[in-house]
Amino acid sequence: MKKKIAFVFCVFVLFNLADLVSAQNVCRSPYVQVQLDKCGLDKLLGTAETPAEAEKLKELYLQMEGAMNDLANYRNQFLTSRRLIDIFPTAYFHTTQSEMKLIRNGIYEYPAEKLNQLLAFYDAYKVNRENWERGNLAKVDTHWLTHYKKVTEIDAKSFRTLFDLETALSTSVDAHVNYDLSRAIAYAFKHRINKDLGMSDLQADFDNTDAIFGQTVSNVNRDVVQTLSLTILDQPLKQFALFVGAKFKGDGEVIEGRHQAWNDAAAGRGTYRSKLAQPVTDHQKLQKVGETNLCEDGDELTLEGGYDQNGLDTGINLLSGDLLSIKATGEIVLGMWAGKGGPDGIKFSTYYSYEKNILHGALIYRTEEGSWTLAGSNLNNTIPNDGVLKLNVNDNDFENNRGGYKVRITVCRKPELE
Repeated sequence: MKKKIAFVFCVFVLFNLADLVSAQNVCRSPYVQVQLDKCGLDKLLGTAETPAEAEKLKELYLQMEGAMNDLANYRNQFLTSRRLIDIFPTAYFHTTQSEMKLIRNGIYEYPAEKLNQLLAFYDAYKVNRENWERGNLAKVDTHWLTHYKKVTEIDAKSFRTLFDLETALSTSVDAHVNYDLSRAIAYAFKHRINKDLGMSDLQADFDNTDAIFGQTVSNVNRDVVQTLSLTILDQPLKQFALFVGAKFKGDGEVIEGRHQAWNDAAAGRGTYRSKLAQPVTDHQKLQKVGETNLCEDGDELTLEGGYDQNGLDTGINLLSGDLLSIKATGEIVLGMWAGKGGPDGIKFSTYYSYEKNILHGALIYRTEEGSWTLAGSNLNNTIPNDGVLKLNVNDNDFENNRGGYKVRITVCRKPELE
């Protein structure tokens, strides 16, 4: 897959099996191989009322998946080149990744409208960034011009201070939240998919994003630790962590600014700050990237270093009696003290493990109603109960993990169970 990033737990849903599948990649009689959803969007598309709605929903999701690939590339640049011009798209990546996860799991009431908004937000950032990098300064919004000039000065320094970090993030948040957002919201509403919906219908989905900024704060601070070679004990890092938390959480600038942007758009003031028209990128190009990344390249799912106790929802529906094969390789650095481990896990304090009777850092799985069970590097098992397959790393302190596992999954089922 093209969007390889650090801290990634890669789940490759492929179709080859060791003990349960023949050389022709066919399950042994009387079992037949389950054709898994190649794009992992079954749950999301199941919320559509008509085939036409499902097709539009898939189109929007794939376009936004292409945008996520672009944001992931900016984050990679931050992790490798350490340029502070990329600190905002790093935070933007983490926030939008959380929103995409909620969309995929059918959490939002109007997912097509939510995706439409996300595309408008992305367009506003991407077009300004490209125009700045190409030297088309007359086409860069004034608020972004201020940010890019300032952050370019900072990146030219041989030594950057805590104040530089805060300035780089503050000027970009101001540009995106206090200027771009109201214009993008107004544009997305004007071009909404369902013309029967009003602004009041869509506000709850917009407000639900507030709850994910706590995770954004954790992820940004983790990336800063890795990128700028600071340790948890460094006083500047502690101060920056407090700064990021104050900006993104609770009544901070980001959430307050988002609510003001919504109110401005609802009152017809969507463009009073940004005088230029809403920028628009090539959404068809984004869709092609999304299709390649999500649907064609090994049916890859990603886990960002680990998950909370709910684990990664693979979207694979299992039935009692299914034969499940999981093959896993790879390595994860399990924090600062535990060391490196593979899918079979390592001996370490059980305090940091979800399942105390399974080695720390091991690959674990379960269905919705089951308990976490060891998958390890090589699992062939009969599923005892129905449910969606979930995966996780047996580590409840996963935010400082690095590396990933590659996992291949095959499901064989008796025809009468279909």
